[in-house]
Amino acid sequence: MAKTEKRKATKRTATKRAPVSSSKSSREKKAASKSKPATKKAPKRAVKQTSSRAQNKQRSPRTSRAKKQANRAQAKRTKRKISFYVKVAGAVLAALLLTAFILSLTDVFKIESVEIESTAHVSQEDLYRLADVPEGANLLNVNTGAIESKMKQNPWVESVTFVRKFPHTLEIKVSEYAVKALVPITSTQTVWALSPKKTWIQPVDVASADTDSLVNASLSYAMDSGAFVITGCDSELTPRSGDACDNDKVGCAYDFSAGFSENLSSQIVRYDVPNTDGTCATLKNGIEISLGSTSQLDSKEAVINQLLNTYENQITFINVRNPAKPAYKKVNADSVQAGTGTGGKG
Repeated sequence: MAKTEKRKATKRTATKRAPVSSSKSSREKKAASKSKPATKKAPKRAVKQTSSRAQNKQRSPRTSRAKKQANRAQAKRTKRKISFYVKVAGAVLAALLLTAFILSLTDVFKIESVEIESTAHVSQEDLYRLADVPEGANLLNVNTGAIESKMKQNPWVESVTFVRKFPHTLEIKVSEYAVKALVPITSTQTVWALSPKKTWIQPVDVASADTDSLVNASLSYAMDSGAFVITGCDSELTPRSGDACDNDKVGCAYDFSAGFSENLSSQIVRYDVPNTDGTCATLKNGIEISLGSTSQLDSKEAVINQLLNTYENQITFINVRNPAKPAYKKVNADSVQAGTGTGGKG
């Protein structure tokens, strides 16, 4: 029994010592590895890194060259496609032009009828005479510019447009100038119409026996046509159809009309302009307004609207020569009263 116990004890001691010996060996190995120089493996890694970088450097130029070549090839293919489409389009266009030229020399699209409607001041007969479409003209080669120039010889004609109705009809549409202003010329007992471009159109038919009735007839015509009458400058004017009017007094009336809002401008039926600093206006309801010069138009209009709204149907006269110190006169009043002014520039 004692021997067996000794043997067991020796086995236990042997099993306990085995880990110690292994731990010692691992410790010795670690100590040996620490004692070894670590610089031996570093050059190998550096060599591997440098070799991989060198390989990347060698590969990158090849890939970039390949991409450039692919891009060049794609650009060439695109250019070839574009040039092909351009050639096709050019060939089609040339064929169409050639066809049109050949047809223009034939009677296929010969103009057999012309359609023109009269305007407010130009008869259909006069428009046909002015157009004078050449006999045998073709819808494809008719000179519309020449026809337009001939028709604009009439001062009422503002614009001309053409519509080709195949196969044989040419339609001509004529727009005439609107009457912007009327100027009674007492010396000749005529009333001349002015266009929005301030060009003389023609005298309009207004019956009158004397100067007063000439102006009144002009006012009646102006209210019906949406125009305004300019007086006080007729002795200085020599109207001629188609000519521009460069008179300062006429220009002053146009400046007032353009400077006021549409709401106020549409109510003014007459501008009396004895001089450019003393313009007076008359509204459709008969109210007279002393405007003075064309300065401070915004302020003058603000005062006019304020007085008209405050004293509706009670005012016969307004003075806004100085919009900061306006004046007005009521119905049946013996004197002009001062109003509230408005400062600022117009």
